[in-house]
Amino acid sequence: GLVGSEMCIRDSARGITESMISTFASYNGLRVLSSSTIYYSEKTNMTDQAIRNEYGVNFIIRGSMQVMGKNARLNLEISDLKIGEIVETKKRDFILDEIFKVQDELSDEILTELQISLGVGSGQGSNWANDYNSMKDFNLFLNWREEWRTFTKSGYINSTRMFEELKLSYPGETRPLLVIEAWQLHQKVLLGLSKSKEKDLNRLAFILDRAIELDPTSRDAFAARSIIGLRLLDRNCELSLIDIGKAEEIGSTVDTLTIAGYVYERCGDIKSGIEALRDALLLVPNDTGWFITRNLVMSLYKDNQIGEIYKLIGEDIEAEDIPARVLALYAFLAQQDGNIRIAKKYLERAKKNNFDKKRFERQFNSEQQGLLEKTINGLSKLGSLE
Repeated sequence: GLVGSEMCIRDSARGITESMISTFASYNGLRVLSSSTIYYSEKTNMTDQAIRNEYGVNFIIRGSMQVMGKNARLNLEISDLKIGEIVETKKRDFILDEIFKVQDELSDEILTELQISLGVGSGQGSNWANDYNSMKDFNLFLNWREEWRTFTKSGYINSTRMFEELKLSYPGETRPLLVIEAWQLHQKVLLGLSKSKEKDLNRLAFILDRAIELDPTSRDAFAARSIIGLRLLDRNCELSLIDIGKAEEIGSTVDTLTIAGYVYERCGDIKSGIEALRDALLLVPNDTGWFITRNLVMSLYKDNQIGEIYKLIGEDIEAEDIPARVLALYAFLAQQDGNIRIAKKYLERAKKNNFDKKRFERQFNSEQQGLLEKTINGLSKLGSLE
């Protein structure tokens, strides 16, 4: 899993660099190094590998500008530091008077490609882009998704604000906005923020059905009803498996496969759940926030595939933002092996990354309570879990 689409931008024109930083920073799923860090790395001739190790950067955009009279040519190359190759090149000829227009156009173009191909998968991203009337709205939607995926109270507050802003541009009843509202209500209820739970659940049931009624070809709506129905609306596994099956028939995406991972496991088929999550990771090179990876690690643990966890995470266990639940599992496994010093180190890191015991416990269903108890008991021997 990648830590994030963090990138370093180098080019000969400081104005173009600053413009790109500003554009890329508008999307929460990309973390961009500051211009001072970028120019320092340039000045000290840091190698690509050193930049990657020092700053956790995965991509570098390098550029050069050739000027002859009033004519100019801008060349950009995007390098993926993980594979050590140039993965994209851009070339634009223009007259110097148009430099600001060209730099904005190129920044938007690259941002769109990075958002879609790296962050959400090309099929899903292109499909979503068609739901919105402008790049600004699409960007707002993607930022909503990033905030929602933190699954915290502050994330809920921020994502609600973005949802309300989107509604201003789409005042009528639309399937994309109904699906977003369903996810907001789902999170509101699960985080215990509902003032009237019954009212929220009734609205939830209505809008999920309504979204499918408005667009019977919406995989997002079927996938949402599949998991939310199972979690909150007393829909049984038979109905949820039909819904996720329809979503997959319409076309697998990163999100439908991630949801399928949960639904299959919850309905007793953990192997299919693991397979769906592995397929989701194949579709998206950049698992922002480790959203899919952390779910896959938990499923592998519950299926006793410990070796596969180590293989999946590898050296990424040293990443600063590795999820707390993954660190907690590493702490438990080290404790079981008698490596107490290392186990305590992992637990401390998990707590530093906001380990939440209740949230961890929610990952286990009623049939997995024995494993949960064993895990919590092992972790408690290492120190306080609060």
